Amino acid sequence: MATFKNIPGSGYGNPYVDSLIWGGNMWDQSQQPILISLAGENDYDEAVQVHGEINYLHSSAARGVWYPETRALMIDVLGLFTSVANIRLDEAPTVSDANIALWWYPLEFGVSGWHESPDTIHPTEQQSHQRWGIFNSFFSDAWKEKQFGGAGRATMIQELAIGFGLAHPYDGGTRSDATKFPGVNGADDLGAYGFNQSVYTVLSSNNGLSTTPDGGLKWGNQGGLGAFDIAALQTLYGANMSTATGNDTYTLPTRNDRGTGWMSIWDAGGTDTISAAGSTAGVTIDLHAATLAPNDPGAGGYISQQKGIAGGFTIANGVVIENAVGSAFDDILIGNAAANTLNGGAGNDTYYVDSPNDVVIDASGVDTVYATFAFSNPAIENVFVNGVKVVSGGAPVEGGVRVLRGTGGRDVLTGTEANEKISGGAGKDVLTGGVGKDIFVFDTRPNKKTNLDTITDYSVADDSIWLDNAVFKKLGKGSESKPQALNRKFFAFDKAKDGNDYLVYVKKTGVLYYDADGSGSGKAVEIAKLPKKLAGFSAGEFFVI
Repeated sequence: MATFKNIPGSGYGNPYVDSLIWGGNMWDQSQQPILISLAGENDYDEAVQVHGEINYLHSSAARGVWYPETRALMIDVLGLFTSVANIRLDEAPTVSDANIALWWYPLEFGVSGWHESPDTIHPTEQQSHQRWGIFNSFFSDAWKEKQFGGAGRATMIQELAIGFGLAHPYDGGTRSDATKFPGVNGADDLGAYGFNQSVYTVLSSNNGLSTTPDGGLKWGNQGGLGAFDIAALQTLYGANMSTATGNDTYTLPTRNDRGTGWMSIWDAGGTDTISAAGSTAGVTIDLHAATLAPNDPGAGGYISQQKGIAGGFTIANGVVIENAVGSAFDDILIGNAAANTLNGGAGNDTYYVDSPNDVVIDASGVDTVYATFAFSNPAIENVFVNGVKVVSGGAPVEGGVRVLRGTGGRDVLTGTEANEKISGGAGKDVLTGGVGKDIFVFDTRPNKKTNLDTITDYSVADDSIWLDNAVFKKLGKGSESKPQALNRKFFAFDKAKDGNDYLVYVKKTGVLYYDADGSGSGKAVEIAKLPKKLAGFSAGEFFVI
């Protein structure tokens, strides 16, 4: 059987882990595993010789029976702990050999379960190697809900967490070095970022997630462990790196009913996916793992769920989930630092990507990508790179020409191999035509400080510049439906020389000017920056609309 070792209740370098580790006596598995006994109606007299008597359990009533369903639930929940941490468990040959004796018993006070910490010492125990967990058979309504997300399962998980050395986030245990979660002054306080909720730690008394419907005993409770629980258990016992090493798919729940609840994903390897393929409304899938970082809203994990559903996932610290599959509705898919494949499916989807190796798949809807790198995908209608709108795909087609229009801000508009009409509008825009015969349209009043565009790849052989005569009044007549070639007399190189040199291209700098008086006597206005020393550049590049 396991013995005890003494550990601190804080000082682990993380306020959440500090709070959840009880400290004091702790199971020592260096020689033997922790032995478990599901104690029965005839075990009390033998067990009390080892453990000693307590007020909650009496020989006259110690007749609880672990029926097959309840026994199966307990075994499943014990397996939950061993799946995330290197907790070694074995069945005790007799109840007196057990480190943990678990009882099914009608407690007389209003709790559904109670468990001693490894650090619990009663006067009659005399440093016994045994700790007891008692589950209240009077709470029949709760124990009917043994399914994932049900109150019976959540109770077992919480009480066993105490038995394995964890503490509540609102008290930190009973040792002098006990701490609480930041911002938590009592059991009901949600604390900083709402982390005192069971979606983040099963040790919380605030069930589920406060922003979702309350399923009571039936659904919406923690069905696994929270990211903080996993971190604390792994601090005590080490991480189990053999769990879920294949290519696994985690499917979001789709209804508020039995079987729906929360869990933090512990997955040690493979190429994995969170999927909403069967969801009945839009979802948010966030592939970021819990950071555990103090003062960070992502410390306890990021929620992935269908809108309005009281269940879903966070991802434990150290876990990498690579892929996300959205629903047929409007989704938000958020990538992580890995090479992600994000498939939004139908609907108007929003993507957040931060790796050049990310792949966005979206065949329908009006979709938006927010990227931290140069992102291009013809299927995406709206692209923002570091907050700047980039038009690189999904543009409308007018008269056989793709039309890229700016937003009135600082835009980056990038063409493809097709023929494009690119109009930056107001703002200091960066325009790239790419391969093809491209048209660059200038139809707003230029300003050196606020409205000066750059054309990065102007091709004399293929491209042209259209100028709106509502802005450039001296250039003559024309319209967008019938653009007119610029009068050759209206163009000059380097500086205006006579009374009608309205457009001036300075070869050395590549700057294109509009000179309203045509003579250079007044101040010319910069229209755009083009490549320097363009060979063959002439009045033939310009059309008036």
